[in-house]
Amino acid sequence: MFRAPYADIAEELFDTHHTEEEIFTALPGTLKDLLTDAYYEKVQHPSGALLAAVRAQDGNCAWRPGVPVRLYSASGDTDVPIANARACAADLAAHGTKVPVTDQGAADHNGTYLKSGPQIVRWFDALAARG
Repeated sequence: MFRAPYADIAEELFDTHHTEEEIFTALPGTLKDLLTDAYYEKVQHPSGALLAAVRAQDGNCAWRPGVPVRLYSASGDTDVPIANARACAADLAAHGTKVPVTDQGAADHNGTYLKSGPQIVRWFDALAARG
C-alpha cells in the first residue's frame, strides 16, 4: 500500500500517539507520492472490501442541517477530490438543504484550507451581523 520509505513508518505514525505535525512532516506532500501505483489506482476506483469500507463511511451528509452551510474545496486538491464536496452537497440537497460548494481553483489541500479560512470567518461575521 505505501511506497518505500514510507511503508516502514506509516503504521507507527498513525498509532494515535503522534501529532499531526509529526505525521505531516514525515510523509510526502501528495497521496500519489505516499501510495504505490497499484494502490493509488485502487483508491481512485475502489472495489471489494475497500469499496465497502468507503461506503460504510459515507452518509455524513445525509441529513438536513438547521443552520446555514457552505462547503469549501478545490479542483486542484489532489488529496481530497472536489467530487467529495459536490457529492455531500447533493446528499444535503436530497434532504432539503441547498448548499453551495466554493471551488478554490488550483489550490492544493493545505492551500484550500488557507484560502477558505478567511472566507469562512467573513461569512460567519456576516451571519452574526444579521442576528
